[in-house]
Amino acid sequence: MLKLSPLAVFILFFISPSLIAQSNSKVILSDEIGNLQCKYIKLESTHSLSNYTIQIIFQSQKYIYKPEQDTIQLKTNEQVSNLINELKAGILVIDDEDKEIHIENETNLIYKNKGYTDNKFLIIANKDKKVITPVNKYFIQQLIDWLKAIDFGKG
Repeated sequence: MLKLSPLAVFILFFISPSLIAQSNSKVILSDEIGNLQCKYIKLESTHSLSNYTIQIIFQSQKYIYKPEQDTIQLKTNEQVSNLINELKAGILVIDDEDKEIHIENETNLIYKNKGYTDNKFLIIANKDKKVITPVNKYFIQQLIDWLKAIDFGKG
């Protein structure tokens, strides 16, 4: 068993709270859009630096009791713009049964749920397709509008 000297305990006692107090997160905006939980978060540190992130949490619909979930994290204006453009591209083909879309980026996939004429969805999935959630055209448009309404980097 590891024994700590009294000096080490004293140092840990005073340093630990200051490490915890160095950063503070604040949810600026939160919304539930269909199956998606969307959050705009500000992470503040004691060094007067602020980082902003948008989290889009999605979960598999096939699990009833304990859903698996994953998160799309957007940390720059460029990432937000790219996602908006990808979603807009998905909306353009969602109603056309002959057109497909498959967008792959670093953390997630967006593709069309093809073969179901009555169920027109875009699928948001993680890279290995273990967490998959369908989102219909109405909620895709709401997500685009929500992302556009955020003044990223401020709040």
